Amino acid sequence: MPHTLAYTQDIQETDIDYNDHVNNMVYLRWAHQASHRHWQERASQPQIDTLLWILGRQEIDYLKELKLTDTVEIETYIDSVDRQKCFRHVNFYKLPERILVAKCTLVWVALSKETKKPLRVTQDIIDQFLDNAS
Repeated sequence: MPHTLAYTQDIQETDIDYNDHVNNMVYLRWAHQASHRHWQERASQPQIDTLLWILGRQEIDYLKELKLTDTVEIETYIDSVDRQKCFRHVNFYKLPERILVAKCTLVWVALSKETKKPLRVTQDIIDQFLDNAS
């Protein structure tokens, strides 16, 4: 069972576009922030010091709109890991009803901070986010 990070985010005026709803790029910013926040929360300091994550792919489905007066819950988890690739999901829910308004799949690629070359994700990292999550 994957470890899930969830938190709420207030919507700011700068998040709203000319269509009077949250701009599509804001969801991607939130997805990146959620990924970073989850990594910082679960990874050890040595892992943070040696690993660098770059975005290899992102895909998002917009299902419903969010307005300035809404509150969004952002939920993220890692679905699987394949060598140096980490497959992460980020879901966005309108509160208080918890209606799914958007969902995002991100493929992060692990690099060595020192060499900037792809680095296999080790079992201890996988265990922190997937197998042995508490």
